[in-house]
Order: sequence, then C-alpha cells, then structure tokens
Amino acid sequence: MLCRDLVARYGLKKSRRVSIQESLGIFHKVLDVVVNQSKDIIKPNANYNETIPEHILNNPRYYPYFKDCIGAIDRTHVNASVPQPACDFNICITSAWAGWEGSAHDTRISNEARRRHEVEFPLPTDGQFYLVDAIYPNTKGYLVPYKGSNIRYHIPNF
Repeated sequence: MLCRDLVARYGLKKSRRVSIQESLGIFHKVLDVVVNQSKDIIKPNANYNETIPEHILNNPRYYPYFKDCIGAIDRTHVNASVPQPACDFNICITSAWAGWEGSAHDTRISNEARRRHEVEFPLPTDGQFYLVDAIYPNTKGYLVPYKGSNIRYHIPNF
C-alpha cells in the first residue's frame, strides 16, 4: 500500500536496477541512520545552562523571574512537528525524540525521555527549570502555567 501511494501520489519510480520495494527498504535504512545521527546534531550548546540569556537578563518583565529557566518544551513557545521538542531562548532545538505514535501522551514521552539515559535529554540542574504547557505535571524542574480562571497566556506584548 505504501509503495502504491509513493508511486501514484509522489512520483517514486523504479530504476533499471532497483525496484520500488528495494528503494523503500533503502529509504527506511537511511531514515534510521538519520534518526540516530540526530542525537549528535540536535543537542544543547555545552554551556546551555550556565549563563542567563540576554533576552531575559535585559528585560525587567523576565528578570529575575526567568533567570533560572533553561528553555521551553513541547510547543510551549515554538511550533514544531516532533514529539516533545525542547528549545533554548535562542530558539535552537536542544532535544527532540522522533519515533513516537501521534497518540502518545506528552507526559509519557517526557517521563521516558528523562528515564532513558540513551535519549540524552538535557535535564535541568538544581534550581533550573523548563517552561512546559498545562498538560504536564508541575514537578521539580518543569514549570506549568497557573491553571486558575480568567488567566490569559501568550498575549502579544506580554
């Protein structure tokens, strides 16, 4: 079925020596390698949690409240199409974990990323935190928005 769709809708063609099925198999192998390579490409700078970003330091609306914030998770402030992306204040993605089903709950992905060391998720150190959306539990290192009534978030010009 996938082979038929790729041929009919997206123009995949066999070559003289490689069939459609073989092309798809090669693509899957290459895709697996690229996903593994992402661990070396998508990662925080070596000192991502040692300095206060200028955007926070020089803005009285953010400093001192967010001086210990090291980034945002799960499309809180950045629109991304991968499960649980984490980004810093330079809008650089510091962690992304592809391969989850679309129905997987964000909290499950987050818990697994923190539990499994091979994912190399950049954990907050003592006193530091990520901004996360309201679906996450408010735990040490992860700050959830206040869930009271009549509170509006993401207002332009905060």
